[in-house]
Amino acid sequence: MSDALNRIEKPASEDNITDQDRVDSVLNSFIETESNWLTSDFAIETVLTELFPPDIAFLDFDVLSHNINLGKSDGMSEYDRSIDLKTFDYILDNYGWLFVSLINQSAIRTLCVNAVVAEIKIDEYGLDTENAREDNYDDIMTVDLSNYNETVLKQICSRIVKSLDEIENYVDFIDMLVLSLTEDDKISIGFCISNFMYLFRAFAQNKMFVKYIKEYEECIRNHIKEYMEYDQMTLIDDINPFTGEPVVQG
Repeated sequence: MSDALNRIEKPASEDNITDQDRVDSVLNSFIETESNWLTSDFAIETVLTELFPPDIAFLDFDVLSHNINLGKSDGMSEYDRSIDLKTFDYILDNYGWLFVSLINQSAIRTLCVNAVVAEIKIDEYGLDTENAREDNYDDIMTVDLSNYNETVLKQICSRIVKSLDEIENYVDFIDMLVLSLTEDDKISIGFCISNFMYLFRAFAQNKMFVKYIKEYEECIRNHIKEYMEYDQMTLIDDINPFTGEPVVQG
């Protein structure tokens, strides 16, 4: 795991400070464009780099390219590229709070890293995921990045933007969390996002992983909302509501 994480290097510049308006603007611009100027690879890379800029994640673009290929028909098996619609809808509809959870809690970053590493090892050991994990779903969605559909990607981006609107009132707190991220935090996040197809497969097939993610996300969502409602957090003090300690900007 450490070798894989060490492949992700710190970029030369970290001038790209998080700006929720910028992210929304880029995604909305992509959603509204009528031209089919994006290829599948570049479209996905563009969306991920906008959602996870260098001040949040150190992406490995070689690994990212490899994962884009894994999402094509000649990459992972159709089973490994499929997810039940209920879980897929949960990810999109709760993306904003999942994002907050990822940058707020080291436990969630560790959980995601371990899940991705486990999925990578499954491939390295040549295990048969379809026979090892029995799932019965009535409705599934299958990723096929070799059959690029710009309309579908725009619809996904629209749902992400809608989810981000839910955390708009907490943007100052989120920016504070981003500033507190260490280089190791950004490496861990970058590792997970660069390996997005393995993370996708973990959501699709690792029920225990999904269970823990949902519990963390719900806890963080409720805690932050409750804290804000009672006006116990001030931007001046930069207090993390989960620890009660001042946030140290990394």
